[in-house]
Amino acid sequence: MDFAAVFYKKRRCAIIAIRKKQLTVRFTEEEYAALKGKCEIAGMKMEPFVRALVDGCRIKPAPPDSYNKLRQQLSAIGNNLNQLTHVANATGRVSASQLDRAQSLLEDMWRCVRDSL
Repeated sequence: MDFAAVFYKKRRCAIIAIRKKQLTVRFTEEEYAALKGKCEIAGMKMEPFVRALVDGCRIKPAPPDSYNKLRQQLSAIGNNLNQLTHVANATGRVSASQLDRAQSLLEDMWRCVRDSL
């Protein structure tokens, strides 16, 4: 086993060892449905959701799946802009085509953001 696997196993055992107390709570059908709905909105399982509430965390809804796609698109556009700036810094010049490409990439970025809202 590598270090990471051993560390994770030890950490997991330590967390399980710490959590020795169990609490049984009874809910009405409506209360249970409300709790389950809130867990689904947050994208969490019930146990971590309740622990987070006990710790005083403010739980927000999980972002929609489209946010991950937007993040990937913005990252790719940012990488392209970074490549253009590296070329401009290395050569000491910026051509009109490079400026047009940079402007096009920025417009793509804004379009992605607008389309996601």
